Amino acid sequence: RPVCVTGNIAPWLAHCEMVIPDDISRNHIFDVMAFKLQNPRIKINHAILLGGIDGSGKDTVFAPFIHAVCGSGFKNYGELNSDNMNSQWGYKLQSEILILNELKEPDAAARRVLANKLKPLIAAPPETISINRKGMHPYDMYNRLLVIAFTNDYIPISLPSSDRRWMCVWTHAPKMPEAEASWMWDWLKLGGGYSAIGAWLYARN
Repeated sequence: RPVCVTGNIAPWLAHCEMVIPDDISRNHIFDVMAFKLQNPRIKINHAILLGGIDGSGKDTVFAPFIHAVCGSGFKNYGELNSDNMNSQWGYKLQSEILILNELKEPDAAARRVLANKLKPLIAAPPETISINRKGMHPYDMYNRLLVIAFTNDYIPISLPSSDRRWMCVWTHAPKMPEAEASWMWDWLKLGGGYSAIGAWLYARN
């Protein structure tokens, strides 16, 4: 097992390689993370969808990046799931990073509706997003959301073959052993993993 040393990001890199073994896909995701961290005002015009079985460590791939952008208090962070994705209120859209958890619609027609609803959030134009607040006037916010989606469903969304708004990756990684997952999160939070990975992403070309 790797030694917890501040500045050493080998445990996380090894985990990312296990979850996303394809070098091109993995490095593209690293580039997206680095670019968002280094250029927060510039919109990245596509979303990332990472699918696989529950507990395979998909969120562990992105956790250090989210921490680097949003901090331990999760400022400028939004999270939606199947229960609140269709809410008319846009509080979660007031974010730098928007996480779509358990992306899934029950039938093809609903999946197409979902894809169309997400289009203006994922790519600009539109340059602004309308934020609807309960009991208050809506306002327009500059659209620089980075959308990251996770799913356990093999067909979570219906996209035309010409769609350029999504990068979709399916992992065949098995469920992480409980001891390994516990060690990884302890290292990220207490062993300097978060800060080391954030520095690595900030320095990445």
